[in-house]
Amino acid sequence: MISPGGLVEKPGMYRGEPDAWVYCDRFSYDEGDTVSLKTHTTAEKYDIEIIRDGYQPKFVFLRTSLPGRTCDTPHDAYAVGCGWPEALSIHLEEGKWEFAFYLVIIPIQEFHGRVY
Repeated sequence: MISPGGLVEKPGMYRGEPDAWVYCDRFSYDEGDTVSLKTHTTAEKYDIEIIRDGYQPKFVFLRTSLPGRTCDTPHDAYAVGCGWPEALSIHLEEGKWEFAFYLVIIPIQEFHGRVY
């Protein structure tokens, strides 16, 4: 798919390969907010891992064996968003989440146990 800015990756681009995608409803959050995670995957089950990035990255969240699902993605998702339903929400309790950059990773096991 080509956007006005160039090539855009999207679910299903690589036929026959496992797919796993995740995005949040916003770019930044404050303590007390709730993060809404939207996912798309061809895997039967997947995990969500969150790592606080930095000089010494720290593993801060894990949810395992979530049910996988695929979602339709508009051709202009780069402009209007994907519109996927919420897969998981995480409440950011005050004092438990530091101001930082967090990585959200959704590993899947597909094709003879390989982790993607």
